[in-house]
Amino acid sequence: MTEVENEYLKQIASEIEIPEILDSNKDQEIESESSKQNYLNLITENIRSNNRAIQRNSFVLVVSVVIYFLVLWDYIKKVNILSFQLTDKYKLLNGIAVLFSYLYMANIIRWYNNNDLRIKFDQLAKDLYKIGSLSETLNAIRPFSILFHGLDYQTEKKDLKKWMKWSGTALQAIVLFGPICFDVYLLINIFRLNTFNLIACVCGLLTFLITVNTIIYAAKSR
Repeated sequence: MTEVENEYLKQIASEIEIPEILDSNKDQEIESESSKQNYLNLITENIRSNNRAIQRNSFVLVVSVVIYFLVLWDYIKKVNILSFQLTDKYKLLNGIAVLFSYLYMANIIRWYNNNDLRIKFDQLAKDLYKIGSLSETLNAIRPFSILFHGLDYQTEKKDLKKWMKWSGTALQAIVLFGPICFDVYLLINIFRLNTFNLIACVCGLLTFLITVNTIIYAAKSR
């Protein structure tokens, strides 16, 4: 093969466009402005949905704590659940323990999910609306959350930071670890107040497993 033929083949090879092989395991960059806006809307709705669920679960948690102690101190003798009437004090206490543990774990998981969604929201909003890293606009357009916005003001506002540092840290610790301590109290009561039986063992095991998972997610969310 002559040198001229070699040069000709090289020229043809250089003109051939080899399609890029995309990695199906990785997200591809969103280029369309409308797609970015739709993606931002989906993230916003997911954050708001989590916030609504957290508020609803938190209300049920408070109510369940009140009912637990009213049953424990014999102020409530029976509870109607749908068409059933529970009159066994210890079964009621065991059921409330499992319910409380589950709902708090659900709140922690949603909180952990919101942490991830919030990071994605900030990244996409900065790119879509050309927001600077030190701008306060993000706080104005983020889906509102009392705890998230409280943390933002605590860390970003210099005049409030020195006043809210210790109180904010204490409040976060109470909100995060208070229910976990109550989970442990409920677990101890299951084995302390019950004679050995299948229902008590199942409730104790469920409460224990849920509490362990809650602690793991709580550590991650920090």
